Amino acid sequence: MLACYQSHADIVCLLVEKGADPHWESSDRHANALHWACMQGDLYTIRRLVEDFHISVTTKTRWIKNGNAVYKTPLEIAQEFHHHDVADFIRAPHR
Repeated sequence: MLACYQSHADIVCLLVEKGADPHWESSDRHANALHWACMQGDLYTIRRLVEDFHISVTTKTRWIKNGNAVYKTPLEIAQEFHHHDVADFIRAPHR
């Protein structure tokens, strides 16, 4: 997850090749690699996660806002952090 947040797509790919599960979600927030990458906004890493590792763009992670749990998709995270290119990519149809 840290490699995704810090825009290290090459390290993400290496970790997956060595057996890391790109679909793993943290137990506390249910955040996966795509959620973290969307916070950072690195489109290349996000493309790899979606296109190569087939991480769903509809998964939700739990955020705490004003003491309440709020569930956000990768699109909502990208929009909140003003990563418009990432939001456009996520909105596009994926096969």
